Amino acid sequence: MVLADLHLDLQLNQGIDPFRQVPPEQLQGVTHLFLAGDLSNKGHTQWKRCLPWVIERVPNAKVYVCPGNHDYY
Repeated sequence: MVLADLHLDLQLNQGIDPFRQVPPEQLQGVTHLFLAGDLSNKGHTQWKRCLPWVIERVPNAKVYVCPGNHDYY
């Protein structure tokens, strides 16, 4: 699975679950997850909140992260 531009910090602050329409069994079947940029804004402070949130939802996946431009703000 490849995801990009989640800006997860903003979504979580608004109470939005970007995976809400994905069945949990489908998320459990993900073996590799590539976060291709902009997981959050200010990655140096937000990744410690956002990465665990994502990893909880794809417990069987190896997760790879490529920072995007917003991750450096």
